Amino acid sequence: MNDLWRTPPEVIDYITSRFGVIQLDLCASDSGHVCDKYLDKSADFFNDNWLTFSERDLCVYEGSLCWMNPPYSNPLPFIQQAIKWSKGGHAVAGILNNDPSTKWYVELEANAAIIMPIIGGRIAFLDDKGDPIGSNNKPQLMFYLAPFGSKTKSVEHVHIDEIYPNGKPKKNKVVK
Repeated sequence: MNDLWRTPPEVIDYITSRFGVIQLDLCASDSGHVCDKYLDKSADFFNDNWLTFSERDLCVYEGSLCWMNPPYSNPLPFIQQAIKWSKGGHAVAGILNNDPSTKWYVELEANAAIIMPIIGGRIAFLDDKGDPIGSNNKPQLMFYLAPFGSKTKSVEHVHIDEIYPNGKPKKNKVVK
């Protein structure tokens, strides 16, 4: 199920090359997180107390870059909470399906500093073992919500080769 697909390291490398080091993964699990500090399901990303936490609690300061690869089955509440994080002083980058017909996309587009549709191919997400999944049948976009919101809005198309400069990984074959 794509709610549990993990972010490939090439996507993270692209994001960090653009926006800096990711300090906190907002939608993670013990087996799937992109940095040392992360919120898993039990940490409750939707609890607004995270927005007022002391800087020493997670050592994530205002302006720090946070990452999210939220569940795709219902991304709206995650986008709404990410917008709160952004307005509260944190940068939030993430990845989702590219579907401008949805309510979450409209809210994201209204608040994101940068929307980055991925063109020329699709992301090879990872399964729970870290192996590429070959069944991604939807295009993706990445986004960047600036700290304290942003008046600047742009759309920057990102070619898949910019994310995978050495080529996309091949899905591992099942050995019987």
